[in-house]
Amino acid sequence: MENIFQIVFSGIVAISTVVYAILTWRLVRETRMMRQFQITPDIQVYFDRGETRSKYLYINIINKGIGTAKNVQFKIIKNLTTYQTDYFNISEKGVIKNGLQFFYTNQNFRYLLLKINSDNYSQVNSEELQIQVNYIDITSQKHERMFKLYPKEFMGMGVINPPDSYLGRVAHYTEKIDKSLKNIKNSIDTITESNELDSGK
Repeated sequence: MENIFQIVFSGIVAISTVVYAILTWRLVRETRMMRQFQITPDIQVYFDRGETRSKYLYINIINKGIGTAKNVQFKIIKNLTTYQTDYFNISEKGVIKNGLQFFYTNQNFRYLLLKINSDNYSQVNSEELQIQVNYIDITSQKHERMFKLYPKEFMGMGVINPPDSYLGRVAHYTEKIDKSLKNIKNSIDTITESNELDSGK
């Protein structure tokens, strides 16, 4: 009987040891994954439109990861062809052209690219921008990402006047009040000048 208890007890100890080893291994793996997540940059490149001027197309470059990216380089694989002037060409924009030594968490770069109008609408609608991003993390591990961006995804977006948000309406009516006050001031100045001229006679 005693031998049976010893065998059962040894079995329980062995099973507990195996379970403990598995749980420890999983904990170590999750800790390693969490640490990797905390040092890994996550660079995103995307289009958006102007909040109050929906005809303007912008590009955003942001590091959404927790880690800092180093030696960031951008390469234009396929460019747009509908820039109004060379000034707006993305290949000439600051970080795109010169790269970044350090790209910190939540750091954002936003550049104006296009004004979409009736003259270039069809061409912009058929275009594609491809950007390759290369960088390393703090452990010197290399990363490469490719982004394919399509202006057509933003076609049809517009704004209403006054805006449909409370903050937008506050700005809209504040601007109207400002214009009204300027008109009143100009009218008062005109009347004052007219009275001064009459008094001079």
